[in-house]
Amino acid sequence: MGNPLSGSEYISRSRGRVHPYYYIITPENLVPNDLPFFTNTIVHPLVIPQPGKACFGEYLLIMNPGGKTTQPIEPGFEHFMFLIDGEVLLEMENTSRLVGTGGVVYLPDHLGFSLENQSQTQSRLLWIKKPYDRVKGLPEPEMICSKLEDIEQRETPVTGAWSYRLMPIDDPSYDFTILILMFDPGVYFDQVEIHHQEHGLYMLNGQGVYYLADTYHEVKAGDFIYMAPFCPQYFYSTGWTPTSYLLYKDLHRDGFHNLRNGNKYVYE
Repeated sequence: MGNPLSGSEYISRSRGRVHPYYYIITPENLVPNDLPFFTNTIVHPLVIPQPGKACFGEYLLIMNPGGKTTQPIEPGFEHFMFLIDGEVLLEMENTSRLVGTGGVVYLPDHLGFSLENQSQTQSRLLWIKKPYDRVKGLPEPEMICSKLEDIEQRETPVTGAWSYRLMPIDDPSYDFTILILMFDPGVYFDQVEIHHQEHGLYMLNGQGVYYLADTYHEVKAGDFIYMAPFCPQYFYSTGWTPTSYLLYKDLHRDGFHNLRNGNKYVYE
């Protein structure tokens, strides 16, 4: 082991940042947490729902062998899970599915579930949780359980960039979507985007430079970025290998769910 960093080096080398319109959490910034009814599992909250701020929660779960939920997660919220590596047993409504690396799961809010890592290796998964924003006249969204390897890789308008649609983007029953975007080295956005959607972005591979609000930031695999609505954003892929990240964004809603109960978010 090398010499430990001095206090000043910890500060000067940290890429973590907090801004009114975004924040960046790097692996070096993570602090282990626990959640009720999760055993042998390290929980890293990446974004949590807060009045006037984020409308969703995203968590990095590190489930050691034998890690599990000791009682089911009750219905009432919609959930998305992506297995970064490892495998977990997902149980719901008297059925079970073994979800492996690259596994994709979406559960509508009428479904509860349980998780267990029955393997001998650690499993890492991203878990997104939010209240479903219903619209009268739209059908309920359907459950999704698939694998990244079975999802079509699509070209994007930017040459050298591709996407995987892990959830539908053209079905208004769903109030958010998840994409994996991939970039060859040297590829960059063709504009600085400013739009109403908020994002949760987890870097899966590679590295790059992200322009956020008014500053450039170097980012790499394992970093998480939260972007508030209307945060100016631009990405440039650097390094020598392809870069990819998993991206949450809300869609198909007009934003009026934020105005319930005296301009505060309500989670029922």
